Amino acid sequence: MALTMLFAAPSVGHADQLSDLAGRVGVATEPTDYVLLVDTSASMKQDGRWGRVRQALGALAGQLGTGDRVTMITFDDGVRSTWQAAKPSSAQVLAHLPKEPTGKQTDIGAAIDAGVTALAKSRKVGALVLLTDGEIDASPSSKYPNGQADSWDSLRTRAAKAIQGRQVGAFAVSIGGKTDARLLTSVFPKATVADPADIVGYLAGITRELTKVRVAQALAADLKAPVSVVVDHVTPDPQNRVGSPVTARVHLSSSATRVPVTISGFSVSGVTGATATVDPASVDLQPGASSDLTLTITGLPAGGSTITLAAKLSSPWQTQLAAAGLKLPSSLSSGAVTVTAPEASAGPTSAAPSSPSPETQPSSGGADVATTSSSGIPAWLPLAGGGAMAALVLVGIVLAVLRGRRPALNGSLAILSEGRVVDEILLDGPSATTQRGHTKLQVSASRNGSISVKGKEGARGFATVLTDEGEFDLGEGRTLRYTAQRTRMLDMVQN
Repeated sequence: MALTMLFAAPSVGHADQLSDLAGRVGVATEPTDYVLLVDTSASMKQDGRWGRVRQALGALAGQLGTGDRVTMITFDDGVRSTWQAAKPSSAQVLAHLPKEPTGKQTDIGAAIDAGVTALAKSRKVGALVLLTDGEIDASPSSKYPNGQADSWDSLRTRAAKAIQGRQVGAFAVSIGGKTDARLLTSVFPKATVADPADIVGYLAGITRELTKVRVAQALAADLKAPVSVVVDHVTPDPQNRVGSPVTARVHLSSSATRVPVTISGFSVSGVTGATATVDPASVDLQPGASSDLTLTITGLPAGGSTITLAAKLSSPWQTQLAAAGLKLPSSLSSGAVTVTAPEASAGPTSAAPSSPSPETQPSSGGADVATTSSSGIPAWLPLAGGGAMAALVLVGIVLAVLRGRRPALNGSLAILSEGRVVDEILLDGPSATTQRGHTKLQVSASRNGSISVKGKEGARGFATVLTDEGEFDLGEGRTLRYTAQRTRMLDMVQN
């Protein structure tokens, strides 16, 4: 269970961004069970704390939605009362609170114990909120006389079981001064501990904070390691010249299921005195997509070097993620890669001198000159040509067989501007390459009926996988849309 930290109430803009993100990741509004643990020890009367708590609980009740339920547990020297209702009004909540807190002790462990029992009976989405102004002060006969008792171990086990398979947020709220509200983290390790100056505003926004928790849970795997990078297929200069360019493939693969990512700001370490570039310099990856880039290193020292490729990570969802208190890892790295280069003594190879063959005769100047037939064709060419023709025929047959086995493109790829089709490319064959204006596209077919698209929109590279009627945002109001042949024909018939 992943829980996010809570801060002061965000602006309306942040709230809108959070709602947008929740919608994108499929976190829908669902009936929620709220378990409220309310300290009723006498110290709560100090500094107007009890009045603020009553006001805050009333405000929370005013935010409840259809289907929401509340379980309110009051405690001091033990659990005092447990009351439950479906979407209670503010008046109903306040009617089940004492007018004044009078308890002489603060048995926080007993309260959390009762809260775990209530959570075990809750539905899919829930929140447990502990409100206290004191440190643990329990009777020696309590199951939880202090924060180190053995009974806390079994309570932790019960809590983990109670929330298994559910989306639950745990919130410990300190009300003035030094408290032991943090004890809630010993039972729910990722619980949020808050000391809000405005407890009324805080509890009124608890639904939003629970949404953050649920979004964080949904995106936990995506945000941990969204992209992997592999550097391979190292190709040295075919002329074997020292200091000449060495190229390698950079394979980027997204393991994310929801979050799109942008990889840019490539840098290479271990190439002192050499220059390294990656083309394209930036690429957008949709969830589950991959892309191949080209790394070129010029001026490597003789023998080569061990390099590491690094890059910066960001996302088109950056603003929405920030509104939820979430962020991607800031960078990724390939790990160490050995890139070989020619030794200093290396250079272009030359053939050793040989004696004249039967087809050559010394010229008057002493140079070897190939003899020719009466038609002017070198005498060796017919023999070599026969072998070359046979090889070409064989290559043609192999390529024809391979082409027959590869899936073929069909349908069309449309470029839209502000929702209107401005260009359409008919697809055919196993792959296609085209450029329309400042949009460059490489398209290949997959056996599952989808297509892989790699390209550049201006200087920005991108890669995506599109299924029938799938779309990719090119930015600035432009969209790429794939329509399979069957759907395209049906649209033509219907229109």
